[in-house]
Amino acid sequence: MAHAHNGTRRHRHHHIARASNLEAINHSELEATMDEALIQWGTDVPESKMRAQSPGYNVIDNVVLFNKTMYIVTDKPDTFPPLKTIVASTGQTYNEWKIISKKDAPNSLGTHAGIMRGVTWMAADADVHNATLFALWRTYASLDPNTGADSRTALTPPTRLFFPQIRVYCDSNPPFQDYWIRRRRSDTGFHPFTFKAAFPHLSTLFLETWEDYHQMEVPYFIERIVIADRRAALEAGKGTYGGALELPASKHWWEPKRRTLAQYFDTYEEANSNKRVITYIQRQHATTGSRLRAEDHAALLDALGKLGREVEVHVDSDDDEETSWTRRLSSITRSEIIIGVHGGQLMDAVYMKPSPRSTLLEFFPANTFCSDRQLAMQSLGIDYHAWTETRYVRLAIVRTGGR
Repeated sequence: MAHAHNGTRRHRHHHIARASNLEAINHSELEATMDEALIQWGTDVPESKMRAQSPGYNVIDNVVLFNKTMYIVTDKPDTFPPLKTIVASTGQTYNEWKIISKKDAPNSLGTHAGIMRGVTWMAADADVHNATLFALWRTYASLDPNTGADSRTALTPPTRLFFPQIRVYCDSNPPFQDYWIRRRRSDTGFHPFTFKAAFPHLSTLFLETWEDYHQMEVPYFIERIVIADRRAALEAGKGTYGGALELPASKHWWEPKRRTLAQYFDTYEEANSNKRVITYIQRQHATTGSRLRAEDHAALLDALGKLGREVEVHVDSDDDEETSWTRRLSSITRSEIIIGVHGGQLMDAVYMKPSPRSTLLEFFPANTFCSDRQLAMQSLGIDYHAWTETRYVRLAIVRTGGR
C-alpha cells in the first residue's frame, strides 16, 4: 500500500499533461435498475485507470471511497502520478488518498460496494474560486478531442459536484426552535443561477454529505471522478487552473456549456445577427475592490453612447441588486465585446458570443495585473486586452493544450 508522498519512481509525471481516448462508462443513472444499487466484486476489485492527468486536474476511473480514504486500486502504480499532484488539499476532512494493490484490496474494501454511477466532480480546495466550473469542464473535455463547433460531444453530463471541505451553510446554527430562520449558504465561487442554467444535470454536495459517505460501513465505488485541486497545481508550479488548460482538447471544448447557457436565454440563434453587442460590466456601486474613477466612468459611457445605431450597448452591474442575473448573463451571451474593471466578475465573459471579433477588455490599476482572464480567453480563442491607467499593456500569448 502506497501513501500520498511515496512516489519517487513516478516523479517524471509531475509536469506532464495528458489525456487518453474517450472510453464510455457502461452505466448511467437512467439505465440503472432498483437491483443495481451495489456492485459485487468478490475478490476481484475493479482496477483504477488514469484517464487524464495534469498537476491539480485529473480524471480517474474506478475509485473507491471508504473509511476516510479514497482508494486507487492498481498493480501498476507507475501509471499514476504522485498522489500529491492529484489531491494536496486534504484538510481536516476525509480525503486521504492511497494506492492499494488488487491483491490487498479485498482485505481493505470487502467484497461489495455501493455505486456512484456516472461522472462525479470534486473541487478539493478549502477555499473557492470562480473558475472552478470552467477548469473542471476543461479537464473533463480532454476526454473528447472531437467536440465540434456545433457543440456535439460524446461526453455524458456529470451528475454531482462534491465540495469535501465546504459546509452547506457558513453562518452559525440557529436555536433548534428557530428552524425557520433562513440560513446563509456557503459561497461556491460561482453564481447559483449560472450553475443551474449551464450545468442542469449537476447537483452540489458538501462536507456534510461527504462525511456521511465515509462513515457508512460499506465502501462506495465511483465510476469516474474529475478532480480539481488548485493547491496541487500551485505546488507543482502551475497557475490557478493552468494545469487544466495544458490538457489536450478540441478548440471547441467549451461550446457545449456556452451553448447550453445561450439556449437558456434563447440567444443562441442570434449568432447570425449583424448588430454588434457590447457589454460594459461596471462596479461603480462598490465600496471595496476595483472601480473606475468617476470621471473615467463618465467618459467611457459617453464614448459608448457615440458608437452609432449598428452597435447595441449594455451597461450592467455585477451586483444582482442593481442588474438582475438574467439581464447581465443574457447580455453577455449576445456580446462580442465585454469591457470591465479587473476582477472575478469578468470570468462570465467565457459565455460571450464567439466570433473573429470577440474581445475582452480589462482595466487594471497601475502596477497591477492578474492573468486569470487572459488565460481563460486565450483558451477559447477570444482576444484579450489589458489597460492600465491610459496605457495599453502588451501581453505575451500563453500557450495552452487546445488544438
